[in-house]
Amino acid sequence: MKRSVALISFIGMLMIAQAAFAQNVSWTQYFFVARNIFPQAKEICVLMPKEEESSQELALGRAAARFHFKAKLYLYTDALSIGKNLKMIPEKSILIVSDSPLTRDKSSMMYILSQSKEKGISVVSASQDYVDAGALVGLVKEAGRLRVVINLKFSRQLAGKFTPEFNQKVGIIKVLQ
Repeated sequence: MKRSVALISFIGMLMIAQAAFAQNVSWTQYFFVARNIFPQAKEICVLMPKEEESSQELALGRAAARFHFKAKLYLYTDALSIGKNLKMIPEKSILIVSDSPLTRDKSSMMYILSQSKEKGISVVSASQDYVDAGALVGLVKEAGRLRVVINLKFSRQLAGKFTPEFNQKVGIIKVLQ
């Protein structure tokens, strides 16, 4: 009886871990999409929680090198440090917003997007909410598959780039206009 309960608990924990892992977007996926959408870019800015730096640094560095990007980290611990970091990000940059409870917060999300729009920063996120609110690129996992969504509502000048052929190559399933 105890064995059955332990086995069922272990299987349940594995299923929860698998479901959580299936929702994450890898750095390789972020940089692959960024390289295809922004072929001339040399640098990618990454807004990430400070506590994730040590666990993500190696994978992020490898993915950036593989796709020939210099990754510049902007680490935050609270909403105030997000604001300070956004002021330091150069105009016309590409910004990957790492998923965290703080960046998912509606007011933080709207602040990040408004500051980015003001500076002409292209925001890339793993959140459909970010794309709906104005991020240019969303890498969203649905049913275990990565879906790339583009929002051109605030970047109409890029509309000519997203042809059906280009969208198929990159895996873009939806273009919001």
